[in-house]
Amino acid sequence: MQQAEQKAKEVSEAEEKAVKLETEAVEKEAKQDEVKTIVTAGLSGAEKLVNDVEKRVSERQGDLESVVNELKTELSDKKDEINAMRESKRVFGDRQNSDWQKAFQSDVDDAWVMGLATGKGWNTKMAQETMEKVNAHSGVAVSSADFEQTVSTNIERDIQLELVLAPLFREIQMTSATQILPIMPDAGYAEFTANQVASGSSPHGNLEERGDTYDGTYSGIDLTERTLSTKKLISQSYLGNETEEDAILPILPLIRESIVRSHARGIENALLLGNHADGVYGTSGAAFEGLVTMAGANKTQSGTAFASESLTASMLLNARKKMGKWGMNPRDVIYIVNSTEYFNLLSDAEFQDVNLVGNMATKLNGEIGEVFGSRVIVCDEWKAPAVGKFFALAVNTKNFVMPRLRGVTIESDYEVANQRRVLVASQRLGFTDLIDASTACHTLQYKGS
Repeated sequence: MQQAEQKAKEVSEAEEKAVKLETEAVEKEAKQDEVKTIVTAGLSGAEKLVNDVEKRVSERQGDLESVVNELKTELSDKKDEINAMRESKRVFGDRQNSDWQKAFQSDVDDAWVMGLATGKGWNTKMAQETMEKVNAHSGVAVSSADFEQTVSTNIERDIQLELVLAPLFREIQMTSATQILPIMPDAGYAEFTANQVASGSSPHGNLEERGDTYDGTYSGIDLTERTLSTKKLISQSYLGNETEEDAILPILPLIRESIVRSHARGIENALLLGNHADGVYGTSGAAFEGLVTMAGANKTQSGTAFASESLTASMLLNARKKMGKWGMNPRDVIYIVNSTEYFNLLSDAEFQDVNLVGNMATKLNGEIGEVFGSRVIVCDEWKAPAVGKFFALAVNTKNFVMPRLRGVTIESDYEVANQRRVLVASQRLGFTDLIDASTACHTLQYKGS
Protein backbone atom coordinates (compact mmCIF):
# COMPACT_ATOMS: atom_id res chain seq x y z
CA MET A 1 0.00 0.00 0.00
CA GLN A 2 2.85 2.38 0.80
CA GLN A 3 4.49 1.64 -2.57
CA ALA A 4 1.19 2.23 -4.37
CA GLU A 5 0.66 5.55 -2.58
CA GLN A 6 4.23 6.65 -3.38
CA LYS A 7 3.81 5.81 -7.04
CA ALA A 8 0.49 7.64 -7.24
CA LYS A 9 2.11 10.70 -5.66
CA GLU A 10 4.98 10.66 -8.19
CA VAL A 11 2.54 10.38 -11.10
CA SER A 12 0.50 13.29 -9.76
CA GLU A 13 3.58 15.47 -9.31
CA ALA A 14 4.79 14.64 -12.83
CA GLU A 15 1.40 15.58 -14.28
CA GLU A 16 1.36 18.88 -12.38
CA LYS A 17 4.90 19.66 -13.55
CA ALA A 18 3.96 18.93 -17.18
CA VAL A 19 0.88 21.15 -16.95
CA LYS A 20 2.98 23.93 -15.42
CA LEU A 21 5.63 23.70 -18.14
CA GLU A 22 2.99 23.73 -20.85
CA THR A 23 1.34 26.80 -19.29
CA GLU A 24 4.67 28.64 -19.11
CA ALA A 25 5.42 27.76 -22.73
CA VAL A 26 2.04 29.11 -23.85
CA GLU A 27 2.54 32.34 -21.88
CA LYS A 28 6.07 32.78 -23.26
CA GLU A 29 4.87 32.26 -26.81
CA ALA A 30 2.08 34.78 -26.28
CA LYS A 31 4.58 37.37 -25.05
CA GLN A 32 6.82 36.73 -28.05
CA ASP A 33 3.88 37.18 -30.41
CA GLU A 34 3.03 40.45 -28.66
CA VAL A 35 6.60 41.72 -29.07
CA LYS A 36 6.64 40.69 -32.73
CA THR A 37 3.39 42.55 -33.26
CA ILE A 38 4.80 45.70 -31.67
CA VAL A 39 8.03 45.54 -33.72
CA THR A 40 6.12 44.86 -36.93
CA ALA A 41 3.82 47.80 -36.28
CA GLY A 42 6.81 50.05 -35.58
CA LEU A 43 8.65 48.98 -38.72
CA SER A 44 5.46 49.29 -40.75
CA GLY A 45 5.09 52.85 -39.52
CA ALA A 46 8.73 53.57 -40.34
CA GLU A 47 8.31 52.18 -43.84
CA LYS A 48 5.24 54.35 -44.39
CA LEU A 49 7.16 57.39 -43.14
CA VAL A 50 10.13 56.70 -45.45
CA ASN A 51 7.77 56.22 -48.41
CA ASP A 52 6.11 59.55 -47.56
CA VAL A 53 9.52 61.25 -47.45
CA GLU A 54 10.53 59.74 -50.80
CA LYS A 55 7.32 60.99 -52.38
CA ARG A 56 7.76 64.52 -51.05
CA VAL A 57 11.43 64.73 -52.02
CA SER A 58 10.67 63.58 -55.58
CA GLU A 59 8.00 66.27 -55.89
CA ARG A 60 10.14 69.07 -54.38
CA GLN A 61 13.75 68.25 -55.23
CA GLY A 62 15.16 71.71 -54.56
CA ASP A 63 13.23 72.35 -51.32
CA LEU A 64 14.56 69.70 -48.96
CA GLU A 65 14.39 72.13 -46.04
CA SER A 66 10.59 72.21 -45.94
CA VAL A 67 10.36 68.41 -46.36
CA VAL A 68 12.63 67.81 -43.38
CA ASN A 69 10.91 70.44 -41.23
CA GLU A 70 7.46 69.01 -41.96
CA LEU A 71 8.48 65.51 -40.87
CA LYS A 72 11.21 66.43 -38.37
CA THR A 73 9.36 65.10 -35.31
CA GLU A 74 8.30 61.84 -36.98
CA LEU A 75 11.81 61.21 -38.33
CA SER A 76 13.37 61.73 -34.90
CA ASP A 77 10.81 59.53 -33.12
CA LYS A 78 11.29 56.64 -35.51
CA LYS A 79 15.03 56.98 -36.07
CA ASP A 80 15.76 53.60 -34.45
CA GLU A 81 13.18 51.78 -36.58
CA ILE A 82 14.38 53.54 -39.74
CA ASN A 83 17.99 52.67 -38.98
CA ALA A 84 17.02 49.05 -38.36
CA MET A 85 15.12 48.97 -41.64
CA ARG A 86 18.08 50.49 -43.52
CA GLU A 87 20.53 48.04 -41.97
CA SER A 88 18.30 45.07 -42.76
CA LYS A 89 18.27 46.03 -46.44
CA ARG A 90 21.95 46.84 -46.69
CA VAL A 91 24.44 44.25 -47.92
CA PHE A 92 27.93 45.11 -46.78
CA GLY A 93 29.82 42.21 -48.30
CA ASP A 94 32.92 43.38 -46.44
CA ARG A 95 34.19 39.87 -45.93
CA GLN A 96 33.67 38.82 -49.52
CA ASN A 97 34.87 42.01 -51.28
CA SER A 98 38.46 43.08 -50.73
CA ASP A 99 37.93 46.52 -52.33
CA TRP A 100 36.77 48.99 -49.66
CA GLN A 101 35.38 51.36 -52.32
CA LYS A 102 32.85 48.71 -53.34
CA ALA A 103 32.33 47.10 -49.94
CA PHE A 104 31.42 50.39 -48.22
CA GLN A 105 30.16 52.39 -51.18
CA SER A 106 26.75 53.26 -49.74
CA ASP A 107 28.22 54.08 -46.32
CA VAL A 108 30.82 56.46 -47.78
CA ASP A 109 28.23 58.17 -50.00
CA ASP A 110 25.82 58.69 -47.09
CA ALA A 111 28.58 59.91 -44.76
CA TRP A 112 29.77 62.46 -47.32
CA VAL A 113 26.27 63.82 -47.97
CA MET A 114 25.68 63.95 -44.20
CA GLY A 115 28.85 66.03 -43.74
CA LEU A 116 27.74 68.46 -46.46
CA ALA A 117 24.21 68.76 -45.08
CA THR A 118 25.36 69.48 -41.54
CA GLY A 119 28.50 71.45 -42.39
CA LYS A 120 30.61 69.16 -40.19
CA GLY A 121 32.45 67.38 -43.00
CA TRP A 122 33.99 64.15 -41.73
CA ASN A 123 33.40 65.06 -38.09
CA THR A 124 29.91 63.57 -37.91
CA LYS A 125 29.29 60.41 -35.93
CA MET A 126 28.36 58.49 -39.07
CA ALA A 127 31.52 59.62 -40.90
CA GLN A 128 33.77 58.60 -38.02
CA GLU A 129 32.18 55.16 -37.80
CA THR A 130 32.52 54.71 -41.57
CA MET A 131 36.20 55.68 -41.53
CA GLU A 132 36.86 53.21 -38.69
CA LYS A 133 35.18 50.39 -40.61
CA VAL A 134 37.01 51.20 -43.85
CA ASN A 135 40.42 51.43 -42.16
CA ALA A 136 39.83 48.19 -40.29
CA HIS A 137 38.74 46.48 -43.50
CA SER A 138 41.50 47.76 -45.80
CA GLY A 139 44.35 47.41 -43.31
CA VAL A 140 45.82 50.79 -44.37
CA ALA A 141 44.93 54.35 -43.43
CA VAL A 142 42.42 55.81 -45.90
CA SER A 143 42.25 59.62 -45.94
CA SER A 144 39.16 61.79 -46.34
CA ALA A 145 40.51 62.91 -49.74
CA ASP A 146 40.16 59.32 -50.96
CA PHE A 147 36.57 59.31 -49.73
CA GLU A 148 35.75 62.55 -51.55
CA GLN A 149 37.20 61.23 -54.81
CA THR A 150 35.21 58.02 -54.43
CA VAL A 151 31.94 59.88 -53.83
CA SER A 152 32.51 62.18 -56.82
CA THR A 153 33.24 59.19 -59.06
CA ASN A 154 30.18 57.30 -57.84
CA ILE A 155 27.84 60.24 -58.45
CA GLU A 156 29.27 60.84 -61.92
CA ARG A 157 28.81 57.15 -62.73
CA ASP A 158 25.20 57.18 -61.51
CA ILE A 159 24.47 60.24 -63.65
CA GLN A 160 25.88 58.42 -66.69
CA LEU A 161 23.63 55.43 -65.96
CA GLU A 162 20.58 57.73 -66.04
CA LEU A 163 21.46 59.20 -69.44
CA VAL A 164 19.95 58.05 -72.72
CA LEU A 165 21.35 60.47 -75.32
CA ALA A 166 24.80 61.31 -73.90
CA PRO A 167 26.28 57.78 -74.35
CA LEU A 168 25.65 58.13 -78.11
CA PHE A 169 28.39 60.74 -78.53
CA ARG A 170 32.15 60.78 -78.02
CA GLU A 171 33.37 62.58 -74.93
CA ILE A 172 36.55 64.67 -75.06
CA GLN A 173 38.41 65.47 -71.85
CA MET A 174 39.63 69.08 -71.82
CA THR A 175 42.38 70.74 -69.80
CA SER A 176 41.07 74.30 -70.13
CA ALA A 177 37.76 76.13 -70.55
CA THR A 178 38.27 76.35 -74.33
CA GLN A 179 40.27 74.14 -76.66
CA ILE A 180 40.95 74.23 -80.41
CA LEU A 181 40.39 70.98 -82.31
CA PRO A 182 41.96 70.73 -85.81
CA ILE A 183 39.67 69.32 -88.52
CA MET A 184 40.82 67.76 -91.78
CA PRO A 185 38.08 67.85 -94.43
CA ASP A 186 37.48 64.99 -96.84
CA ALA A 187 39.99 64.81 -99.72
CA GLY A 188 39.24 65.02 -103.42
CA TYR A 189 40.70 62.89 -106.23
CA ALA A 190 44.33 61.98 -106.80
CA GLU A 191 45.70 62.44 -110.34
CA PHE A 192 46.28 59.86 -113.04
CA THR A 193 49.25 60.86 -115.23
CA ALA A 194 51.55 59.30 -117.85
CA ASN A 195 54.42 61.55 -116.80
CA GLN A 196 56.90 60.84 -114.04
CA VAL A 197 55.96 64.15 -112.44
CA ALA A 198 52.39 65.12 -111.49
CA SER A 199 51.01 68.25 -113.12
CA GLY A 200 50.30 69.90 -109.77
CA SER A 201 53.38 72.11 -109.51
CA SER A 202 51.97 74.28 -106.73
CA PRO A 203 53.40 73.81 -103.22
CA HIS A 204 49.93 72.63 -102.25
CA GLY A 205 50.35 69.52 -104.39
CA ASN A 206 47.54 68.04 -106.44
CA LEU A 207 45.20 66.98 -103.61
CA GLU A 208 42.14 69.16 -103.10
CA GLU A 209 39.12 69.16 -100.85
CA ARG A 210 36.13 67.04 -101.69
CA GLY A 211 33.84 69.06 -103.92
CA ASP A 212 36.56 71.05 -105.65
CA THR A 213 36.64 70.77 -109.45
CA TYR A 214 39.16 68.32 -110.88
CA ASP A 215 40.48 70.59 -113.65
CA GLY A 216 44.26 70.66 -113.20
CA THR A 217 44.22 73.81 -111.09
CA TYR A 218 45.14 72.79 -107.55
CA SER A 219 44.68 74.90 -104.44
CA GLY A 220 45.30 72.12 -101.90
CA ILE A 221 43.46 71.07 -98.75
CA ASP A 222 42.70 73.75 -96.19
CA LEU A 223 42.94 72.60 -92.59
CA THR A 224 40.03 73.91 -90.52
CA GLU A 225 39.41 74.03 -86.78
CA ARG A 226 36.61 73.91 -84.22
CA THR A 227 36.73 75.65 -80.87
CA LEU A 228 35.44 73.44 -78.07
CA SER A 229 33.99 75.11 -74.99
CA THR A 230 32.01 74.04 -71.94
CA LYS A 231 29.21 75.46 -69.82
CA LYS A 232 28.62 74.92 -66.12
CA LEU A 233 25.62 72.86 -64.98
CA ILE A 234 24.58 73.50 -61.35
CA SER A 235 21.94 72.02 -59.05
CA GLN A 236 21.26 73.25 -55.52
CA SER A 237 19.07 72.31 -52.57
CA TYR A 238 18.62 73.73 -49.08
CA LEU A 239 18.50 72.42 -45.49
CA GLY A 240 17.79 74.37 -42.31
CA ASN A 241 20.74 74.93 -39.98
CA GLU A 242 18.88 73.44 -36.99
CA THR A 243 18.20 70.12 -38.70
CA GLU A 244 19.55 67.26 -36.60
CA GLU A 245 21.62 64.37 -37.92
CA ASP A 246 18.94 61.88 -36.91
CA ALA A 247 16.36 63.70 -39.04
CA ILE A 248 18.66 63.87 -42.07
CA LEU A 249 19.85 60.26 -41.91
CA PRO A 250 16.76 58.62 -43.50
CA ILE A 251 16.77 60.96 -46.50
CA LEU A 252 20.51 60.85 -47.33
CA PRO A 253 19.99 58.44 -50.29
CA LEU A 254 17.10 60.62 -51.49
CA ILE A 255 19.25 63.79 -51.48
CA ARG A 256 21.91 62.01 -53.51
CA GLU A 257 19.36 60.54 -55.91
CA SER A 258 17.80 63.98 -56.44
CA ILE A 259 21.20 65.43 -57.37
CA VAL A 260 21.84 62.61 -59.82
CA ARG A 261 18.42 62.81 -61.43
CA SER A 262 18.39 66.61 -61.80
CA HIS A 263 21.79 66.64 -63.55
CA ALA A 264 20.78 63.76 -65.83
CA ARG A 265 17.58 65.53 -66.89
CA GLY A 266 19.46 68.79 -67.49
CA ILE A 267 22.04 67.12 -69.72
CA GLU A 268 19.44 65.21 -71.73
CA ASN A 269 17.26 68.27 -72.34
CA ALA A 270 20.25 70.37 -73.39
CA LEU A 271 21.55 67.71 -75.80
CA LEU A 272 18.17 67.52 -77.49
CA LEU A 273 16.73 71.05 -77.19
CA GLY A 274 19.59 73.23 -75.95
CA ASN A 275 19.27 76.93 -76.93
CA HIS A 276 15.86 76.25 -78.51
CA ALA A 277 12.42 77.62 -77.71
CA ASP A 278 11.13 74.10 -76.97
CA GLY A 279 13.85 73.46 -74.39
CA VAL A 280 13.64 74.30 -70.69
CA TYR A 281 16.70 76.61 -70.94
CA GLY A 282 15.25 78.83 -73.66
CA THR A 283 17.17 80.69 -76.36
CA SER A 284 19.29 83.02 -74.22
CA GLY A 285 22.42 80.92 -74.65
CA ALA A 286 22.37 79.61 -71.08
CA ALA A 287 22.84 76.09 -72.44
CA PHE A 288 24.85 74.85 -75.40
CA GLU A 289 23.09 74.23 -78.72
CA GLY A 290 21.25 70.92 -78.94
CA LEU A 291 20.55 68.63 -81.88
CA VAL A 292 17.30 70.33 -82.91
CA THR A 293 18.98 73.76 -82.89
CA MET A 294 22.02 72.62 -84.89
CA ALA A 295 19.79 70.84 -87.44
CA GLY A 296 18.28 74.23 -88.34
CA ALA A 297 16.68 74.12 -91.77
CA ASN A 298 17.44 70.40 -92.16
CA LYS A 299 13.92 69.37 -91.26
CA THR A 300 10.79 67.85 -92.73
CA GLN A 301 7.46 69.30 -91.66
CA SER A 302 4.61 66.85 -91.96
CA GLY A 303 1.74 67.52 -94.33
CA THR A 304 -0.63 65.44 -92.21
CA ALA A 305 -2.86 67.18 -89.67
CA PHE A 306 -1.53 67.02 -86.13
CA ALA A 307 -4.51 65.03 -84.85
CA SER A 308 -3.93 62.33 -87.48
CA GLU A 309 -0.12 62.20 -87.36
CA SER A 310 1.43 58.74 -86.86
CA LEU A 311 5.13 58.04 -87.19
CA THR A 312 6.12 55.20 -89.53
CA ALA A 313 9.36 53.48 -90.46
CA SER A 314 9.22 54.99 -93.95
CA MET A 315 9.19 58.51 -92.45
CA LEU A 316 12.35 57.72 -90.50
CA LEU A 317 13.97 56.28 -93.62
CA ASN A 318 13.06 59.43 -95.57
CA ALA A 319 14.78 61.56 -92.89
CA ARG A 320 17.89 59.43 -93.20
CA LYS A 321 17.80 59.77 -97.00
CA LYS A 322 17.82 63.57 -96.70
CA MET A 323 21.01 63.40 -94.62
CA GLY A 324 22.99 62.68 -97.81
CA LYS A 325 26.39 61.09 -97.23
CA TRP A 326 25.85 61.27 -93.45
CA GLY A 327 23.05 58.72 -93.78
CA MET A 328 24.90 56.18 -95.94
CA ASN A 329 26.01 53.88 -93.09
CA PRO A 330 22.93 52.71 -91.13
CA ARG A 331 25.03 51.81 -88.06
CA ASP A 332 26.15 55.44 -87.68
CA VAL A 333 22.58 56.77 -87.74
CA ILE A 334 20.39 56.91 -84.61
CA TYR A 335 16.68 57.78 -84.59
CA ILE A 336 15.42 59.64 -81.50
CA VAL A 337 11.61 59.80 -81.09
CA ASN A 338 9.18 61.03 -78.45
CA SER A 339 7.00 58.66 -76.44
CA THR A 340 3.79 59.45 -78.34
CA GLU A 341 5.24 58.61 -81.75
CA TYR A 342 7.00 55.58 -80.26
CA PHE A 343 3.62 53.96 -79.63
CA ASN A 344 2.46 54.98 -83.11
CA LEU A 345 5.62 53.42 -84.53
CA LEU A 346 4.82 50.14 -82.78
CA SER A 347 1.63 49.85 -84.82
CA ASP A 348 3.53 50.23 -88.11
CA ALA A 349 3.79 46.94 -89.98
CA GLU A 350 7.26 47.71 -91.33
CA PHE A 351 8.62 48.35 -87.84
CA GLN A 352 7.09 45.11 -86.57
CA ASP A 353 8.66 43.06 -89.37
CA VAL A 354 11.51 41.20 -87.76
CA ASN A 355 13.41 41.11 -91.05
CA LEU A 356 13.56 44.91 -91.02
CA VAL A 357 14.14 45.27 -87.29
CA GLY A 358 17.15 42.95 -87.36
CA ASN A 359 19.02 42.10 -84.18
CA MET A 360 16.84 43.12 -81.22
CA ALA A 361 19.58 42.79 -78.59
CA THR A 362 19.34 46.12 -76.77
CA LYS A 363 22.72 47.72 -76.03
CA LEU A 364 21.70 51.33 -75.31
CA ASN A 365 19.42 52.90 -72.71
CA GLY A 366 16.03 53.60 -74.23
CA GLU A 367 16.61 51.48 -77.35
CA ILE A 368 13.36 50.00 -78.66
CA GLY A 369 14.42 48.37 -81.92
CA GLU A 370 15.84 49.10 -85.36
CA VAL A 371 14.58 50.52 -88.64
CA PHE A 372 16.48 49.36 -91.73
CA GLY A 373 19.65 48.77 -89.69
CA SER A 374 19.52 52.01 -87.65
CA ARG A 375 18.65 51.94 -83.96
CA VAL A 376 15.58 53.72 -82.56
CA ILE A 377 15.71 55.36 -79.11
CA VAL A 378 12.82 56.88 -77.21
CA CYS A 379 13.47 60.05 -75.16
CA ASP A 380 11.04 61.80 -72.79
CA GLU A 381 12.65 65.26 -73.05
CA TRP A 382 10.76 66.28 -76.19
CA LYS A 383 8.28 69.12 -75.92
CA ALA A 384 4.71 67.93 -75.42
CA PRO A 385 3.21 67.00 -78.82
CA ALA A 386 1.45 70.01 -80.35
CA VAL A 387 1.04 71.83 -83.63
CA GLY A 388 4.42 72.83 -85.10
CA LYS A 389 6.50 70.97 -82.47
CA PHE A 390 9.34 68.54 -83.24
CA PHE A 391 8.77 64.86 -82.52
CA ALA A 392 11.70 62.88 -84.01
CA LEU A 393 15.13 63.22 -85.59
CA ALA A 394 17.85 61.22 -87.32
CA VAL A 395 21.44 61.94 -86.37
CA ASN A 396 24.88 60.69 -87.37
CA THR A 397 26.55 60.51 -83.97
CA LYS A 398 30.10 60.55 -85.35
CA ASN A 399 29.83 64.23 -86.24
CA PHE A 400 29.14 65.35 -82.66
CA VAL A 401 31.32 65.39 -79.55
CA MET A 402 30.86 66.28 -75.87
CA PRO A 403 33.80 68.20 -74.36
CA ARG A 404 34.14 67.86 -70.57
CA LEU A 405 36.40 69.94 -68.36
CA ARG A 406 36.09 67.99 -65.11
CA GLY A 407 33.87 65.60 -63.20
CA VAL A 408 31.04 66.29 -60.77
CA THR A 409 31.86 68.40 -57.71
CA ILE A 410 29.61 68.63 -54.63
CA GLU A 411 30.05 71.51 -52.21
CA SER A 412 28.10 73.12 -49.38
CA ASP A 413 27.98 76.59 -47.86
CA TYR A 414 26.10 78.31 -45.08
CA GLU A 415 23.83 81.30 -45.72
CA VAL A 416 23.81 83.37 -42.56
CA ALA A 417 20.97 85.69 -43.59
CA ASN A 418 18.67 82.80 -44.50
CA GLN A 419 19.85 80.51 -41.68
CA ARG A 420 20.20 77.53 -43.96
CA ARG A 421 22.83 75.41 -45.67
CA VAL A 422 22.95 75.07 -49.45
CA LEU A 423 24.17 71.93 -51.25
CA VAL A 424 25.60 72.60 -54.72
CA ALA A 425 26.56 70.00 -57.33
CA SER A 426 28.27 71.23 -60.50
CA GLN A 427 30.06 70.02 -63.61
CA ARG A 428 31.34 71.60 -66.85
CA LEU A 429 30.48 70.07 -70.22
CA GLY A 430 29.53 71.08 -73.76
CA PHE A 431 28.24 69.78 -77.07
CA THR A 432 29.21 70.68 -80.64
CA ASP A 433 29.45 69.34 -84.19
CA LEU A 434 32.78 68.69 -85.88
CA ILE A 435 31.78 69.64 -89.43
CA ASP A 436 29.75 72.82 -89.22
CA ALA A 437 26.61 73.41 -91.32
CA SER A 438 26.38 69.73 -92.29
CA THR A 439 23.35 67.52 -92.84
CA ALA A 440 24.36 65.12 -90.06
CA CYS A 441 21.07 65.78 -88.25
CA HIS A 442 17.57 65.91 -89.74
CA THR A 443 14.43 66.62 -87.69
CA LEU A 444 10.75 65.75 -88.17
CA GLN A 445 8.14 68.36 -87.24
CA TYR A 446 4.38 68.28 -86.78
CA LYS A 447 2.27 70.21 -89.28
CA GLY A 448 1.75 73.87 -88.43
CA SER A 449 -1.64 75.46 -87.88
